[in-house]
Amino acid sequence: MQPNLDLFELVLRLATAAGAGIAIGFEREVGDHVAGIRTHTLVAVGAAVFAIGGAYGFTDIPRAPVADPARVAAQIASGIGFIGAGAIVKDGVVVRGLTTAATLWLSAALGMAGGTGAYAALAAGLVIVMLVLIALRMVKPAARRVASRSPSLRVTHLPIEGTLDAIARTVEASGAKVERMSIREDGKSKPTPTRIVVLELRNARNGRLVPVIEELTLRDDVLQVGYRPGNDALTVRLGARLRRLIDQGNRLVRPS
Repeated sequence: MQPNLDLFELVLRLATAAGAGIAIGFEREVGDHVAGIRTHTLVAVGAAVFAIGGAYGFTDIPRAPVADPARVAAQIASGIGFIGAGAIVKDGVVVRGLTTAATLWLSAALGMAGGTGAYAALAAGLVIVMLVLIALRMVKPAARRVASRSPSLRVTHLPIEGTLDAIARTVEASGAKVERMSIREDGKSKPTPTRIVVLELRNARNGRLVPVIEELTLRDDVLQVGYRPGNDALTVRLGARLRRLIDQGNRLVRPS
């Protein structure tokens, strides 16, 4: 016999799914992310409708003895990946939108829980998700402060082939080890675009890095070198010769 779902229960399941999507979407909307309230709500309600349709739909088709509505869950989990992928944006070497993609995936999961009537799982999951998104955000500054204790070099250079390798070789020749490297293209620099590379170091002593900084500042393709020993900051700028070249370039773009 085909199971039935009364109207009140149907509306309740869709409403709880929509509430979960609204809660998660509101947190994303406040942070001005690519997917906000409407997207998360639609994903959650859509997952709920799929779950309800798989369990209670197709009333005009005789059910086989091995009918398994749980197969809908697998299809929802795989299908939501296409929407999540659209929230991920690669900006240079920086990837953004991973958390938003995860919240879209979770909205689908919570919506599916609401659609199947698993209200306890929906409520518990929603509480945990909101704690992760809101409470753990406060931990991020502390983690950054801990990470900032590691010495690092910030080098701004012209995007010339071989410069980055030369910078890394110069640093490692001092005995320091590069633990992590981040690169950002600065296309707004005038008159020539520049590249900013930050090298987080291990086994780096201030005395060893002094000749490294001096050697890097003497390169024609290096515009600026910044050194951060722990939480302090020391910036070593270019000599007068390259400074004049930059000033000349700035004068070229100034209006007469």
